Amino acid sequence: MPIIPPGKYIPWIRDEIIIVLSLYESLDIKKVPHKNILQEYSDLLNKNGYAYRSTSSVGIRIANFISLDESIKPNRKGLDGLSALVKEIWNEFSDNKIGLKQEAERIIASIVSGARRKNPIETDVEGNSVSEGRQRIIKEHKVRERNPTIVRRKKDSVKKQKGCLACEACGFDFAKHYGELGEDFIECHHKKPVAQMKIDSITSLDDLALLCSNCHRMIHRPANHEADSLTVERLKGIINSIKL
Repeated sequence: MPIIPPGKYIPWIRDEIIIVLSLYESLDIKKVPHKNILQEYSDLLNKNGYAYRSTSSVGIRIANFISLDESIKPNRKGLDGLSALVKEIWNEFSDNKIGLKQEAERIIASIVSGARRKNPIETDVEGNSVSEGRQRIIKEHKVRERNPTIVRRKKDSVKKQKGCLACEACGFDFAKHYGELGEDFIECHHKKPVAQMKIDSITSLDDLALLCSNCHRMIHRPANHEADSLTVERLKGIINSIKL
């Protein structure tokens, strides 16, 4: 994906915020660091090829985290006006420093290796190229479906209620078919249509559905240009109608 030039604001995505949060947590003194450090992280984020991130924008993110950090209030006020996604990520990792470090290292390694620049044009699940604006939303959609923390919480919640992890569309249970190998394996689907998603919106467990690999693929497959209208309930109805 070509980098967005300076001057055009593009909302920050999850990976970028996690990288800067890892910088914040590494600081001995919780304040906006020296410009040299900001420049280092600005250069790193710009290698991602998603959007131009200046040293000032990195500093603003640090100031956002200062405003959320109760451990240093009221000595430092920070900068309010932060997005819902920044708050969501802060709440996710504020008590999980090890998880934050591991996730940030994974993202940074991917950027440095160039893995995130191998496919410059984002595609939908059928391999069709999509517009720049839709690229960003699809990318965020995938990120939320693959967020290990909320996926684990969703699985734990469903297993506690139902005692198993079965596909919500077709009923397939990996553990029943594959035994120990399939235990706790199932994919997570974000039910909100891509067209209705906003990058800074917060994802709840009710926004997610557990689907087998086949159903997850089918629900994302465009059919008569109605990809965003295919719900879990509709897919389930299609399956049941064929069984009759």
